[in-house]
Amino acid sequence: MAEPLVDRVIRRQTWLETVGDLLQGAIGAVYRALGRPGQSVKNLLHGTTLLGHPLHPAVTDVPVEHARRLPR
Repeated sequence: MAEPLVDRVIRRQTWLETVGDLLQGAIGAVYRALGRPGQSVKNLLHGTTLLGHPLHPAVTDVPVEHARRLPR
């Protein structure tokens, strides 16, 4: 099966790896700076404790899908 055009275009954007690495490091630093509360927030978002599954998809995908379905 052919790879979709959007996937091919994004895959060619090699600079995104650098941006992603920088963001990941910065966000990790914030979690660490907050200490125990930061670890609790990280666990909640990653779903490692309270929910048993990641919260991130619900926080991002549900609003995006809802906005996509709004009348124009």
